[in-house]
Parts: sequence; C-alpha cells; structure tokens
Amino acid sequence: PGVPPEEAGAAVAARIFYWYMDNCVDRWTYQ
Repeated sequence: PGVPPEEAGAAVAARIFYWYMDNCVDRWTYQ
C-alpha cells in the first residue's frame, strides 16, 4: 500500500532474481 506499481514490481523481480540465483549457486555448489 502506498508503493507505486513499478517499484513494487521491481522489488518482486529483484526478490525472484535473488531467489533464483541462490538456487543456482546451491546447485552448482552441491554438484
């Protein structure tokens, strides 16, 4: 609430991006 849609979308995109990168790093590390 009170957050412009573009800023909210950027926050969600960044969160998904970092989550995806963390999964990739874990996958590469455990191989």
